[in-house]
Amino acid sequence: MPATSIRFRLYETMKAVVLFSALTHLLILFTYVILRREWGQLNYFNIIDIDLFFNNAAQGAVSQILSVILFLLLIVGVFIFKTKRSHR
Repeated sequence: MPATSIRFRLYETMKAVVLFSALTHLLILFTYVILRREWGQLNYFNIIDIDLFFNNAAQGAVSQILSVILFLLLIVGVFIFKTKRSHR
């Protein structure tokens, strides 16, 4: 088997593991939010633990709004990037 084929399979395996881990994390998070009714846990800054670098970044109304805006911009950006790549 060529080395590139092994690298590709390893790359695809790692992508699948990361995706599975992320989905599991979100499932646990959504379950927690529903059971505890702590909607602030869905703040994107809280999900990516940005407050490890910037204290209280996931707190307050402005943070909630910026969190949604950043998340939507990421979705649009990745969509555009993936769409342009698939048309090549």
